[in-house]
Amino acid sequence: MRSRPCPFMLYPLCTLSLALAEADTASRFGGTAGPDLTRYFVVCAILIVVTGLVAWGFKRLLSGNLSSRAAKRSLQTLDVLPLGGKRKLAVVRCYDRTFVLGLGDHEITPIAELDAADTADSLVPVPSKASGAAFATALEVVRNAAAGGPGPRAQEAMVDAQEAGHDNSQPAKRIVRRKVKKNGAPKVAKQVQAASVAAAAQQIVLEKQRERKSREHQQTIPAQPPRTEAAEPREFPRLDGVLG
Repeated sequence: MRSRPCPFMLYPLCTLSLALAEADTASRFGGTAGPDLTRYFVVCAILIVVTGLVAWGFKRLLSGNLSSRAAKRSLQTLDVLPLGGKRKLAVVRCYDRTFVLGLGDHEITPIAELDAADTADSLVPVPSKASGAAFATALEVVRNAAAGGPGPRAQEAMVDAQEAGHDNSQPAKRIVRRKVKKNGAPKVAKQVQAASVAAAAQQIVLEKQRERKSREHQQTIPAQPPRTEAAEPREFPRLDGVLG
């Protein structure tokens, strides 16, 4: 009885025959070549460039529309003055009225309304003598602190600035000295400088309001005609006795 060959013994022969057949086919039709990706990469690059140009055009168009709309808005911010920290003074115009607003951390405080004829270009700040002295002393404190740290001169200047800007009482002096010892002269100088600038701005606003009220008062008063005194009747001598 003849035994059949094992399938596992025929596996290497099958593999060898398949390899020979593939080699014969490759030699007959030439080597296999992959797909050409040059055109694919060129198309992708063109799409990326076109997308970037379209996005840039839309951005320019939208920014132009937004700027034109902002120019036509009825609410405009004319000027902003930082006062240190998160406090600012802003001049805002709404239609034909101009307001001065105080901006804090989480609050907005209206300070005054300026004359409608005044604009940001025509407003010339003319600080008073007290505000100028306070600003000068605050600047002197900052210079002294930058040169050699807080000293007696800086503390005296701080007290003078506090007196010129706010209060002349002894408790104010003690508070300023305590703040200088605790926080240092530079930090307190910034606070005093901000307070002096705010006082100067408030003084300017008050002067503008007084000028506007005086102009309105002069316009409302009607022009009175010049007063003429009535002529007194003249007495003539009686001629009865002379003609009788």
